[in-house]
Amino acid sequence: MDNDNNQQINEENTPDKKKSDDASVGSSMGLGMCFGMMFGMMFGNLLFDNASVGMCLGISIGMCIGLASDSLKKKNKKNSDKSDNNKN
Repeated sequence: MDNDNNQQINEENTPDKKKSDDASVGSSMGLGMCFGMMFGMMFGNLLFDNASVGMCLGISIGMCIGLASDSLKKKNKKNSDKSDNNKN
């Protein structure tokens, strides 16, 4: 039983796992920035009559949303992994 836990811990800390987690953060931030810039330009023209102000606000809000969504994905994944381990 102890050997299975050690093997699982070692698999979680592999460099490939770290790289895939970093790529996930980058893709979430990238998507957030793209959608933020698009909506920022739209609402910037409508609300501020200045697309550049809206674009800056949209990118910053999109980055925050991207990071938040990635952290929620990681949290849900950890919780599901823990519940799977408890079932075994």
